[in-house]
Amino acid sequence: MLENKLKHLAVIMDGNRRWAKLHNLDFFKGHEKGSDNIELLLNLAIKNDIKYLSIYAFSSENWLRGEQEIAYLKDLIIYYLNEQEDYFIKNQVRVLVIGEYAAFGVDISNKIESLIAKTNDFNNLTFIIALNYGARSEIIRAAKALLQENKNLDNLDENLFSEYLYTKNIPDPDLLIRTGGEKRLSNFLLWQLSYTELFFEDTMWPDFNEDCFNRALNSFYARERRVGK
Repeated sequence: MLENKLKHLAVIMDGNRRWAKLHNLDFFKGHEKGSDNIELLLNLAIKNDIKYLSIYAFSSENWLRGEQEIAYLKDLIIYYLNEQEDYFIKNQVRVLVIGEYAAFGVDISNKIESLIAKTNDFNNLTFIIALNYGARSEIIRAAKALLQENKNLDNLDENLFSEYLYTKNIPDPDLLIRTGGEKRLSNFLLWQLSYTELFFEDTMWPDFNEDCFNRALNSFYARERRVGK
């Protein structure tokens, strides 16, 4: 039986575009409001002594969106990282980014590398941002790296394979929250979510608040985690 302690929270922040449409606003207003809400999530994680927080910020499938939206999201990413740097440092938040983020270009990549270096020694909260991330691609990438480095796979097990994932040395999520009413994983942390508790929140991400957060936590702590037993 797993310990019923929430150490790692993962969040799929869904509903930005639908929120904008509902309020008769352009799509970018939904993304803007959604990005503003991330600080609330960080504050709640720190308040509740959660040590790892992962968010699905941009999936590898998001490139299928229109050129205007992609360009706006790139601008929003660099703006967010620049604006939040002081917050990360003040609150001792360690930043990690998983995914093929080099595809966003030199400016974003350099900013990410700088933030990772500046916050590397912080331990109040580890904030994991998935950018240009897809779980199937991560697993294929890990398998290729494993095969290149190991000629003898007789000793291959889950622990060894996990060493080749982006999330090496990070505990698997205990709870996943997905907002916006959808009930799917959307290619997010498929290996790591094997025994994660799932909570689907109808509220769209821009309207997510502490009450929504507490509903998810209360649901988690009311569960008995048997892991198949």
